[in-house]
Amino acid sequence: LVGIAVKEPKIISEFLWKSEVNNLHYWLIRNFIEAAKNMPCEYTSGLLTKIKDEKWLEKSANHWLAFPLIELFEKLLNAKEYELCLQLTRLLLQIKTPNDREGGRSHLDTRGVIEKYEYDKLLEKFKDIPSDKLEEFVVLLMETLNSVWVGDNDYSIGWRAAIESSEQNWHSDDIPNTLVSCLRGCLEKYLNHVKNIGGDINTELKKIIPSKYKYSIFDRIRIHIYRLYQDAFKQDIQQVIINFFDDTDVWHEYMLLLRESFGKLSDKIKQ
Repeated sequence: LVGIAVKEPKIISEFLWKSEVNNLHYWLIRNFIEAAKNMPCEYTSGLLTKIKDEKWLEKSANHWLAFPLIELFEKLLNAKEYELCLQLTRLLLQIKTPNDREGGRSHLDTRGVIEKYEYDKLLEKFKDIPSDKLEEFVVLLMETLNSVWVGDNDYSIGWRAAIESSEQNWHSDDIPNTLVSCLRGCLEKYLNHVKNIGGDINTELKKIIPSKYKYSIFDRIRIHIYRLYQDAFKQDIQQVIINFFDDTDVWHEYMLLLRESFGKLSDKIKQ
């Protein structure tokens, strides 16, 4: 079936996507993905629906499936099928719920439905997404990062020394840190695109990181962006300088912003 999927994608997809897989070994289920890789992209949607509905990635042997799915993502990306890429990414980036984490709730205990190495390989491919197609992927990264924590505080200063690329982040080999790094790069790339086409990056940032995101990591990402695009966030910068003056959770980004924007602040705020 995998071999003839190229010639008869309609027939093979209709058969495979309706087939029962619960009692199949994972290396056989993997062939469903191999078949999809051999078909035109238009037939991929049925497979993604099947993966979601039957919760393939929530089962213990999903390591058989991760890399073929990442290869499928690459095929979809090369074919400019960005909506299908987004659907597949949403499945692969899922964070396990707290009850599935054996009680662990720190950033080091965070687990995805795929292994960390596979997680990294998927996020590495985000660099190939065109800047004008990044908005929904950035929003998805935000949603995924927000799903990591279940309490009132993410204690980000303890696990992420700097939002920007920095030697201080040397111990950052965990999923939340990987998400932050990918998110920062994609967000900067997207906002540069918005700026280059004459758009309002202030409005765009508020859409991407709405006020409902309360954890300190999101405040730090906002402050990081304010520093990079100071002309677009003059009012926001003044509010940050006042409101976060004694907030140690955002101290690193706050001090960078203060140092670079101090000369532009009003005399009242300087005082």
